[in-house]
Amino acid sequence: MHPTDDQLVAAYLERGDAQAFRRLVERHQERIYGYLLGMVRDPEVANDLFQETFLRVLAALRQERASYTRQGRWLAWVLRIARNAALDYLRSRRRWQDVRRKTARKAEASGIGCRTRRPAPTSCWKKPSCRNAWPPASNACRPSSARCCCCARRRS
Repeated sequence: MHPTDDQLVAAYLERGDAQAFRRLVERHQERIYGYLLGMVRDPEVANDLFQETFLRVLAALRQERASYTRQGRWLAWVLRIARNAALDYLRSRRRWQDVRRKTARKAEASGIGCRTRRPAPTSCWKKPSCRNAWPPASNACRPSSARCCCCARRRS
């Protein structure tokens, strides 16, 4: 009969049974490693994050305020720790792009969210009147130097 994850965690916490923890790691290592590999797309980094995950797991289990509550969800708890480790790595490598930044750039390019309440011009950059007006009088509404302020089309 195979012990459950909760029984193995209890054996590790109550008796310091390193073999029980080793069995937990071996039981779930492929799934956790695969999850990390899917997030970072680099086998070496995934291996480092796998080790980091279990260092964090050990540290959390040793603390009295550990977030694992023995409810039969050990793997989900470890996967959350793995996810957080991967996100920390991605943020540190600047591979993670904040959705708010993308949304802000799109809004800026379309003129949404301008600080001024002036009416939008009806002309386009391709028209001479718009080209002569570049740059706009107010930089508060200026979307970017590569776009026309009135229609958000690329300058030709």
